[in-house]
Amino acid sequence: MNALRKKVLLIKPDYQYWPIGFAYVARSLVENGMEFDFIDTSVRQNPDWNTVLRGGDYGAVATGGLIGNYTFFKNTFKAVKEFDPSLPCILGGNATTDSKSEILFSTMPVDYLVIGEAEYTFPHLLKTLAEGGADPATVDGIVFRGANGKLVRTQRRPRVDLVATNWVPYWDCLDVEYYLSKFQHIPVMTGRGCTGRCTFCSPTNGAYLGRAVSHTIEEIQYLISRYQIGSFAFLNEIFFPDDESILEFCREYKKIEPRRPWGCLMRADINVDILREMKDAGCRGPCNMGLESGSDRVLKLMNKELTVEQIRSFMTTARQVDLPIEASFMMANYGETADDIKATVDLLIELKAAGPMALTINYPGTANYRQALRRGLIRDEVQYLESMDKLYSRNYYQVISEHLSGELDYLNLSAMPTRELFRTVEKEMRRYYTDFEINNAKTRLIEGGAWEFLGSCTRCGGEVKNTVPPVSLNYPFNRALSCPRCGVIDNYFSPFLSRRYKSAFEPVAKAIRNARRIVVFAFVQEFYDFFRYDLFGINYDAIIGIVSYSGSRLSAIPPLQKGYILNYPILSIDEISRLDPDLLIVPGGFIPEEIRRELYTKCPNLVEQQVSLSLPEHRLFTDSMEYRTQTERPRSVSVLEPGADAAERRELAEPQPTSLREDNADLASRQDVAAQQASLELPKDEPVAESRDGSDHAAQRIGLPTPAHGPVAASRRDGSWFGPKVFALARKTHILRVVKPFVLRTLQSVGYTVVNTEALEAERAAARDEIARLIEELEAERSAASAARAEKKEGIAG
Repeated sequence: MNALRKKVLLIKPDYQYWPIGFAYVARSLVENGMEFDFIDTSVRQNPDWNTVLRGGDYGAVATGGLIGNYTFFKNTFKAVKEFDPSLPCILGGNATTDSKSEILFSTMPVDYLVIGEAEYTFPHLLKTLAEGGADPATVDGIVFRGANGKLVRTQRRPRVDLVATNWVPYWDCLDVEYYLSKFQHIPVMTGRGCTGRCTFCSPTNGAYLGRAVSHTIEEIQYLISRYQIGSFAFLNEIFFPDDESILEFCREYKKIEPRRPWGCLMRADINVDILREMKDAGCRGPCNMGLESGSDRVLKLMNKELTVEQIRSFMTTARQVDLPIEASFMMANYGETADDIKATVDLLIELKAAGPMALTINYPGTANYRQALRRGLIRDEVQYLESMDKLYSRNYYQVISEHLSGELDYLNLSAMPTRELFRTVEKEMRRYYTDFEINNAKTRLIEGGAWEFLGSCTRCGGEVKNTVPPVSLNYPFNRALSCPRCGVIDNYFSPFLSRRYKSAFEPVAKAIRNARRIVVFAFVQEFYDFFRYDLFGINYDAIIGIVSYSGSRLSAIPPLQKGYILNYPILSIDEISRLDPDLLIVPGGFIPEEIRRELYTKCPNLVEQQVSLSLPEHRLFTDSMEYRTQTERPRSVSVLEPGADAAERRELAEPQPTSLREDNADLASRQDVAAQQASLELPKDEPVAESRDGSDHAAQRIGLPTPAHGPVAASRRDGSWFGPKVFALARKTHILRVVKPFVLRTLQSVGYTVVNTEALEAERAAARDEIARLIEELEAERSAASAARAEKKEGIAG
């Protein structure tokens, strides 16, 4: 029987994680016999609140959580009140304790705030509302607007006694399978609150209060019996406050059958010998430890009560017992300098530590926030509060880009001016990520023509491997992968593992080193990797701006005409022309047709002063809707890297650059071609891997798509060949299949002549036959080597 006349509607904001707070609130309603409905907006997105409320089933609507969901709370209550102004709206969670009640009531149509833990306060409030004439002032732990319009704050309710009552979440109200499929673990609380007093943090419930270990074990056993759980995540700010509690838990957990692996959050100042006991009890991590900073000065400023030496000792022992640690860290703390940030990255690299990084966000309720108020850095608290959702869960890349673009306002409490801070963060994070290059890396050719990359994780030493299609070898940013052993997600294989890529980059490297005014063209998603790793010796201080489109390669509309990506302004083509850059870098090797036409017209010098960081076969594969480039004449390339079985190391032929072609082009006779060939010194020993009918099986077998259009070549009127002189792998020519005729007209307008090259068909056919022959020879020799090894094994066995 429902203890209320109507149900309660609980609404979870759209953050993507287990709603453990709501599950505890739901348990309190179940224990008090109150009916409720639960809407999870991360699963049921953008619900129509008029439809939800139309039946008149609800006597109150409640939501809550962190202040980063402020806009969600505000918009949800606004929609409820528009439907029914008399329907009570209730807000709980940290948002009500961290923010001033006056601001919350003045900026959103909320009726009641639940302050602190809700297990007793929320049911009591609902019963009072259901009674009609009852005075809400009798409910401890709430704030509401009285009859005179003034806010009434009742006395704070005492903390929940977690030892006397075994409070457990009520998971039946939500789609457990949905969350298990996303996270593979389920959260459990061993207590609430934190022993720390860090300046950047506001603990969820204040000081730490623990549960009875027996209650935690009982909950774990129930969850194992009820759900298909891969592991447990102990989610409170600290696992336990003392060594004795951890040891007691480990002893009891070892008695559970079947046991599941687990991880937790912990501080680095525990007795490091405890880590061995945790590992023995099934802790497999990763365990999150708040490293925060590599500077003792900053650790003291943030009141971390931790030293760099304690962090070193903790991480060393964790590595000895093979316990993966996720070391979260921060930048831009109060009073932090560039040297402090550098010290943090130095420590991370020294310890081979990895974890999430965040710029310090000065949330209401924290000591940092109060410090900013005292210094007059927050002039409008309401405006600052409304900006929280723009900062909430943003990474440094997003915060820097959006602040400089005017989309959010980042509050900088460091010792540096904001622009200097942002440049320092970008530089040091690039150094941090670049250190994740996989150790002991090697490659080998596997069945089907793909390549297998193998190596060891930079952090735990576990084996990591990745299979790469042949064409993907030519794109430098597609080799990042996570470690299956420790979970580190930032490992990557260097593109220079490919000898083809390494040799192709040599002519590009000099142009990059000498450049003083660089412009970069890439799609938005490509910039993240380009600025993340320092792979190419680029002087990032020499980058004067970027050109970017927000779409994909095949749908590049609309252009980004203003703003920033990281510390670099987004420029128009006109602005680029005025700045007179000396190099254009194209990480993905692709410029959309509309940009290319405008760029080559307004900045003709960039036609030759540009480099691609992707080899042309990648562009041939990815850019088929726009144009295709194909490079390299047949040459010898080792199939396996040094260290591979000598019997398996063979040579492949690959195509080299030759000409520009257009559909059905017939711009000159064969005699004219021959004459122009001689005058332009076209190298006659540079065939391409393509047949007359476009069905080049050899090209397909080495991972190249099949060209299908007649050839056309372009040269400058001064006799130089079309294509950037410092282009990756560019020799005397550069193949480009143009889909639109106007591109040829654009080239002609800036000094290029177009000629037909059908006279090279015989050489193309010869190249095709040579490639096919070499591949067949390779396969035959590999088969023979395999047979020889098999015979050798049989001989040994005999």
